[in-house]
Amino acid sequence: MMRGVTMKIWIQVATNILVVIAVSAIVYEECGTEEKDANSSGVRCCKMCNPGEGVVQRCTNDTDTVCASCARGSFSPNVPHSETCKTCKKCGKNAILEESCSSTQDTICKCKFNYYLSLETGFCALCNLCPIAVGAKVRCAGHTNSECEECADGYFSDVRSAISPCKPCTMCNPKQFMLQNCTRDQDTICLDFRLGITDSPRAGSQNNNIPNQKDDDDNFDVIPIYCSVLGAVVAGLLVYVIFKHYTRLKNKKHHKVSDPHADIEYSKASGGDSGVFVETDVHSKAYNQLTKVRDLPIIKKKSLSHMLAFNQRNRDDWKALANLFGYTCGQIERFEVDRNDQEQNAQRLLDDWSRRKHATVGVLVKGLSDIGRLDAARFLLSDMQKDVKSKPEYKSKPDHKVVHVV
Repeated sequence: MMRGVTMKIWIQVATNILVVIAVSAIVYEECGTEEKDANSSGVRCCKMCNPGEGVVQRCTNDTDTVCASCARGSFSPNVPHSETCKTCKKCGKNAILEESCSSTQDTICKCKFNYYLSLETGFCALCNLCPIAVGAKVRCAGHTNSECEECADGYFSDVRSAISPCKPCTMCNPKQFMLQNCTRDQDTICLDFRLGITDSPRAGSQNNNIPNQKDDDDNFDVIPIYCSVLGAVVAGLLVYVIFKHYTRLKNKKHHKVSDPHADIEYSKASGGDSGVFVETDVHSKAYNQLTKVRDLPIIKKKSLSHMLAFNQRNRDDWKALANLFGYTCGQIERFEVDRNDQEQNAQRLLDDWSRRKHATVGVLVKGLSDIGRLDAARFLLSDMQKDVKSKPEYKSKPDHKVVHVV
């Protein structure tokens, strides 16, 4: 008797379990949409939260899911979901913001320039900078660090960079002459014939055509034109001398201790008498395209700084030259101590750049030509030695000259 009752009870329990399993399967099958999902017990279809909303109260057998908009500084996935709002992340060290966090999207960050996202650490790491004469075979970007390789023949790299590959050497065109061959750390230096420092037949043929233009009209009176030009030149020289004198006085006020050689060089350039006995080397002013810029005469460097700072069309030519020589915006800003004294700013640039290994007169002339300052290039080339031996076998003893007061 008892055994029969027990058997009926077990049959009833098994039947109830099978009913629950069947109902749950039907519920899960009906809730298989993007808008709803079954709760944990599998008895009820629960509402899913929209993008930009998070779960405040989870679904139960008696109540549906309660959602609310994500607060500022939090977000939820951009698909129907059953999760709470997540806190927006902040960009880490050496990373910058690319896209701000919204209610449906987390913050998007990217690494700073010359940094990449390391997969090992998950943080932005500094890129490997390829040295001069070595280019970037693989650019530093995204999750990849840079890979460097030495420049092959016919290619060069004159900057330290994590993204710049070796560049092909420049070929001088027929209207140019080659001042210096291309090396692995410096491009070819080409100069136009119109700068007037070459003795090539092409330049000579152009000069030979000038007298022929005069024969076209023998009756044309050119004396008034010559007089006008001569008067303009004289007036310009007077203005230049007055301005140089004013600049010299101004510099003396700014610098309590001045370089004694600067006054001597200025006196020589202006044709005046310095009033002191000076023993100087007659070859001190001689230089060529391989001469270091730091070895140029002081008056030459000061005059060049003045030309770069007082161009009527653009007073920022020295900045263009700095950019061409590989200086960053931050480095250029450090040179610009006084916006009202651009000449001193240009002088700071030349002094800093002249300490570099490849800061030669030839490179400087090429840079001035590239930024369109042919007048400044001619100014340097005016005193340059035309016959230069690339590998001198000996150095002659310097002749000395004593300057006496008259």
